[in-house]
Amino acid sequence: MSQNRPVSSSFPFILSASRRTDIPAFYAKQFIRDFRSGTFTPKNPFNGKPYTVHTDNVKCIVFWTKNPDPILPYLKTFTDNDITFYFQYSLNNYEKEKYEQGLPNLEHRLNSFYRLSEKIGPERVIWRYDPILLTNDLTIEKTADRIRFLAERLQGYTRKLVYSFARIDEYKKVLSRMNKNEIAWRKPQPADITHLGKLFKELTQFKLEVNHCCEPPERVPTGIHHNKCIDPDLISSLLKNISLIPKLKDPGQRNGCGCIQSKDIGAYNSCHHRCVYCYAGFAKLK
Repeated sequence: MSQNRPVSSSFPFILSASRRTDIPAFYAKQFIRDFRSGTFTPKNPFNGKPYTVHTDNVKCIVFWTKNPDPILPYLKTFTDNDITFYFQYSLNNYEKEKYEQGLPNLEHRLNSFYRLSEKIGPERVIWRYDPILLTNDLTIEKTADRIRFLAERLQGYTRKLVYSFARIDEYKKVLSRMNKNEIAWRKPQPADITHLGKLFKELTQFKLEVNHCCEPPERVPTGIHHNKCIDPDLISSLLKNISLIPKLKDPGQRNGCGCIQSKDIGAYNSCHHRCVYCYAGFAKLK
């Protein structure tokens, strides 16, 4: 796409901010400046060339984050402009392993989750335990205990849990990083999925709907549904007008992805959380 060429879109235009980096955590002020100016100029992730995205038709913003604190003071900007939004909030527990070294501690992140939920409502804060990373030491039993602990702490602050497994060997730089840091990761086995299924049944006591994000059938316990992170049903309910949402699958995502079309305005290799499993950025444990 050529520089400064406007991006056309059908109503309503959905911004994804962002699968590629944590905009709320690191770029909140810049995001607000660009939003108020009426244009974003992200770079094409494949050729690096900038292009222009206009905000005239924006009706919904989907935020992806592990630390929403910096953007909380600015949320009124969107409501004042009749723009709805919701958050995909990844809240994992890898403190002991130090797999997410750039994050605040777990208690801080839980309190951030509470503040966000109290501000915008639990239906607009999707909890992601994403990804589930299994190692020789971090077993499915330990992982289940951690998810159960967080589910109890988050009761009433969210309505949905979304999970996926780390796909280490699908990304050369991630595989290299894991090997370099001698992390004995492993793929989930059928027994792991069975154990996870039992856990998810327990979580109904916390009134949590559990979905998976783009997992193959063999990694999905019975009764767990396919999530749509850019979700036409949720967006329609927030906009209170179902007819506005064109339910067109996003062709830029993986084959198994259920998301509808959106414009992602983030940039790869710009996140500072330093998560060892992340495909979107660089990270070093040592």
